[in-house]
Amino acid sequence: LMNAAAKREFRLDPAIRIVTIPVAIPIGKPALHVSSRSENPGLNSAPALAVVLRAFEGGGAQRDMILLCNALAAKGVRIAVLALRVEGPLRRLLDPAIRVAEVPGRQLRYAIPGLRRLIRDTVPAVVVSSEASLNLCTLVAVRSLSRRNRPK
Repeated sequence: LMNAAAKREFRLDPAIRIVTIPVAIPIGKPALHVSSRSENPGLNSAPALAVVLRAFEGGGAQRDMILLCNALAAKGVRIAVLALRVEGPLRRLLDPAIRVAEVPGRQLRYAIPGLRRLIRDTVPAVVVSSEASLNLCTLVAVRSLSRRNRPK
């Protein structure tokens, strides 16, 4: 049983409710930096969150990640989308303020070195992937970085 104080509830929108139950209590600064609306970090600042997508096409996972990116960007989180292919019908759903970078290689089997380089150069605090095969590529790319350059 968890006590009520251990649960955290976030509301991005009145219709959306996210509840997290921490496994460990984080110490230090938070991983995601939420900027105020008046703050304009520009394109050259490091994103707090990098989202890895195969392409801007497909179904649920891609669409959900795009909608999540839009909601977080509206709250001031700096986001970069790293995609193997940057064109597709779902691209129009993405907020134009969100930075998009193409992963060199364009195919999953060739993407790991390019994804690793892009993550190293982009320097995000957190990397998220939600597609089955791409999860493994993202894990290999992140874990092959040195510990001090590795995002969460």
